[in-house]
Amino acid sequence: MAPACTYHRDHGGRSCHLRIWQSHANRDALTLKQLITAAMGGIADWLMDRKNRRAIPHRLERCGYVSVRGPCDGQWKIGGERQTIYAKHTLSPQAREEAAKKLAAC
Repeated sequence: MAPACTYHRDHGGRSCHLRIWQSHANRDALTLKQLITAAMGGIADWLMDRKNRRAIPHRLERCGYVSVRGPCDGQWKIGGERQTIYAKHTLSPQAREEAAKKLAAC
């Protein structure tokens, strides 16, 4: 599936990619877990690597998504797990929160 947004940068001879797949690009909100599920090969590995956790929000921001603070220490409970929800930055703050609540209710 073709990506809607790709971020690429050579980093010490390695390529770093972050792609928001078309199936997720039309969503108002998403989680890292959803991206990992949709990712392939090295990209999924990069997303799961804990040393990249601080870079992921910045990469998502370049793709048009910002984190939405949840009620539980900034996290949202989804399926019993605490997760960060990212919503489209083009939405109003209220619409981002509504999209996050809708996703967390699943």
